[in-house]
Amino acid sequence: MVSYRSNKNMFVLPGVLSSLFIVGIGLLFSATLASAQDGPYVIGTDGDPACPAGSDRIIDMNECEAAAAAPNVAAIYIYGFAGNSNSWGNGAVPGCHGYQGMGNAVYFNADLESTGSEIEDSDTPICKRIPVSTAGG
Repeated sequence: MVSYRSNKNMFVLPGVLSSLFIVGIGLLFSATLASAQDGPYVIGTDGDPACPAGSDRIIDMNECEAAAAAPNVAAIYIYGFAGNSNSWGNGAVPGCHGYQGMGNAVYFNADLESTGSEIEDSDTPICKRIPVSTAGG
C-alpha cells in the first residue's frame, strides 16, 4: 500500500492500484528516455564528452542550432540554442552540447580541440546519428 499526501488531503492506493501506479510511472520514465534518442540527433551521457556509439560529434554551429530544435533534444533542453560556449575555455565539451545547470540549453564550443577536462555532470554532448547503410555488397 502506498500513501500520498497533498497539502489538504491524504490518499492511499490499495495494493493492486499501488503496483499499477508504480509500473505506470516506470513506463512513462522509460518512454521519455527512449524518446530522447529518437530522430537524427542523439543525446550523450551526462558528464562524458564522448558521443555514443553510432553517432558523431556536431562540429558546425548551424547544425547544432538545428539539433537544439529537434523534438527529442528540445524536450530536455527547453531553452533551446543559447549560442557559443567558448568562454568556458578548454574545459567545455567540444562541438554541440547541452547543459542542464543554470541554463538548461544547447551550446556550441568552436574549440574542437577542447579536452572537456572540466565537464560537469550536467554537460552532455549532442551528436548526429550516423546513417545505417542499406546497400548490399
